[in-house]
Order: sequence, then structure tokens, then C-alpha cells
Amino acid sequence: MNESKKFPLVSIIVLNYNGSEFLEECLSSIMKQKYPNSEILFIDNASTDKSLYIAEKKFPELRIIKNSNNLGFAGGMNTGMRHARGDMMALVNIDTRLHPDWLGELVRAAQKDPLVGACSGKEYDYYGKEERVNYYGIDKNFTRLDKLQEVSTVYGSAFLVNRRIIDIVGMLDEKFFMYFDEVDWCWRMRLAGFKCIHVPTAIVYHKVGGSAAPQAFKIYLNMKNQIRSILKNCGTIALFLYLSLI
Repeated sequence: MNESKKFPLVSIIVLNYNGSEFLEECLSSIMKQKYPNSEILFIDNASTDKSLYIAEKKFPELRIIKNSNNLGFAGGMNTGMRHARGDMMALVNIDTRLHPDWLGELVRAAQKDPLVGACSGKEYDYYGKEERVNYYGIDKNFTRLDKLQEVSTVYGSAFLVNRRIIDIVGMLDEKFFMYFDEVDWCWRMRLAGFKCIHVPTAIVYHKVGGSAAPQAFKIYLNMKNQIRSILKNCGTIALFLYLSLI
């Protein structure tokens, strides 16, 4: 098999906003990925701490892109995707730590099915405790997360997307700013005929809320963006069906 087909170029896009507390561990875990063909883009959303300085001094391999304003998750990641050269793009939050096989496992799973639009792995507590973070509402014992399967949405902390989906469904919706933007994106992928899959062999550790907005703003965005996503993808009637759940 042609090497470029076996190992397509993956653009790893790391989004940072005042992430100096997490930066070195996150970027070090990316540098240790066993996957052999990738580029790393570091997108800074106008940080005011020392994170940008640390990235420039300690990680010269990065392609650093500086936004003049905080564009949120959606705007920041879209900036990275516009500069990315890869056939696939891995979107990574700064408050994560990736297992060395994380990227390779996601790429292999995506290559097996041309309808895969996005995929993410099994997510544990950032500090290595045996505590699952993502479970998709499947079951509280997480037993069904031990097999590769189609899911309704990937987890936005660290996931892989195929570049070709952008031409069909567009990028992340920047009106969401942050929260529920990946859910909306996956919803659009599935409506367009693509799949979102869970890959249990791709392990990521996430400090949930480590790069989060202030609590009141977070609650506001979550509520607003859930409603907006339902209206966008299902219409007004569906909103009334979902209101009791929200």
C-alpha cells in the first residue's frame, strides 16, 4: 500500500486559551504519538498567561497561529482547520493527555469505513484514575463502550475528522462559541449520511472543565446552544419534544 494512503497526513490542531497549567503535558503527549505522519498546529485564542511563551520556547516544532481575540472553541478550531494541510484533522483541547496510540487507533478506525465523518476514543479522568468520563448515556457501567460502535456524537475534548466532510457540512458553527458545537457538527454529519464512531482503543485523559468558561456563562451557553442545535437540525416541532429533557 502507498505510504500516503496507509498513513495519511493528519493535522493535529491544539486549541489554547490561558492553558499554561496543562500545556506541557498535553503537547508532550502529542509529541509521543506513534503515528508517523502528522503536523501540529497550536492555535492561541489571545491568551494572557504564559502559555504562548512556553509553547514558543519549549516546542519549536509547532506551527503557531495567534488569534487577536478569543474566538471560542468553534472559532479557534476553525482557524486551525483553515491552515491545516492534512487529509484528516485531530482537534485537541489543551486540558487533555493522549495515550501514544491514540491517533493511530483513530486513523485506522476511520480508514475502515469511508462513511466515517468523525471519531473519538475512550475518555478517562485526566489524572489517570480508572474513571470514565464519556459514556454517551449508554449505560452507567460503561460495558458497551468496550467495543467499536456508532454513536450520536463524538466528545469535543479530542477527536478526529475527515477533511472531506467540510465541503459537505461546513466547519464548526462559530455562533455557538463553545459547548454543544461538536454535537451540532456531528448532527449535521449524520444528516448528510456520515457516521460518528466510538473507538475504545483510543485512550485520552481529560481534566473536565480545565479550560472551561466561568460557571454562569457555561450554563448559559449550554442551554442556548442545545436549543439552537435542535432548531437548526430538527425544526421547531422537535424543540417542544426535547424541552422536557433539557
